[in-house]
Amino acid sequence: MKKLLSIIVLGLLLSGSAYANKISYICQFENKNGKLIGSKRLYEIKNNKIFEDTYEVEDVRDLEISKDIVSFKFNSKIQGYTDTSYHKVNLITGNFYEIDYLDNGGADTSFGKCKRF
Repeated sequence: MKKLLSIIVLGLLLSGSAYANKISYICQFENKNGKLIGSKRLYEIKNNKIFEDTYEVEDVRDLEISKDIVSFKFNSKIQGYTDTSYHKVNLITGNFYEIDYLDNGGADTSFGKCKRF
């Protein structure tokens, strides 16, 4: 009986950690009036790799995952320029923001809403 209980507990522990390593959520940006705009983006985190709309996000750094928050840095390449970006999502409230640090020293901040599934 003790062996059976040990096997069950071990199985639950292993399955819990496997679930924690897979997160999926959909985000959409907001305009200055708080209205959702543009197309939705699917984010999936599997085995510490991040995918946006099924494509792996390259140059990901500082990935942090808790029960409430997902955050990471990455390099985005837009129109030939490479910028460092920061992405943070609150999985409880659904709020997210993304900061694009520009090579010229400036930054653009975007806000939006996400839904976990």
